[in-house]
This record gives sequence, C-alpha cells and structure tokens, in this order.
Amino acid sequence: MINKNLFTEEAQKRRREEALEKHRYMAKLFREDRLAFERERKRLIREVINNAQSQELKEELTELQAVIDKRMKGAKNKYNRLIIIRMMLMDQVNQKFLPLLRGFQSASCNIKKKKKPTVTLCQKKEK
Repeated sequence: MINKNLFTEEAQKRRREEALEKHRYMAKLFREDRLAFERERKRLIREVINNAQSQELKEELTELQAVIDKRMKGAKNKYNRLIIIRMMLMDQVNQKFLPLLRGFQSASCNIKKKKKPTVTLCQKKEK
C-alpha cells in the first residue's frame, strides 16, 4: 500500500532537505578524510542492499555492487570511472529495461486487440 503522506509537498521538501544535508556531509567527508568517506559509502550501500524487499533482490544487488567495485578498481582516473559507470548503465537499459518495456507495450497492444500477449512490438497497419 502506498503511503500518501510520502507525496505531500511538505514531505517532499523534508526529504529534499535531508538529502541535501546528507550530500553536504558526504562531500565534506570526501574532501577531508577519504578513508572515512569510503567506509561511509560502503556502509550506505550495505544499508540499501539490506533494506531490499526480498532475498533474491538482496543477492542481485550484492552481485551488481561486486561487479561495479571490480570494474571501478581498474579505472585509471575519475573520467574513466564516469565512462565505465555510464557504459554499465547503458548496458542495463539496452539489455533489461528496453526489452521489458517492449514486452509491456506488446501486451498492451494485444489487450486492446483481445489477443494473448506476445513479445513483439505492436505496429500500426498501413493502408
């Protein structure tokens, strides 16, 4: 069930302020104590993973973080890290998100036509 209080203007403002405060803290830590920053970053990642809704999702997130850490270890500089993470994001979009979206689109088109769902894209017939 969705908590409607999450979407009030006041709640959004409060979450924004909390996020900005957390960002300021992490930025300061990064500038002043890189080791403490790294410990806190890892703690926050573990917190997100541990709060996942299912064991399956926890395992998937743990594996994903291990892949990210491994690839980042080989990065030579901050620009290389940015390129690596962008490529990983685009791989996820192209390999998982877009095919899933196409499946939903196809199912939606077939529901309108009262057919069984398939994984093909729905196309308009030209006259």
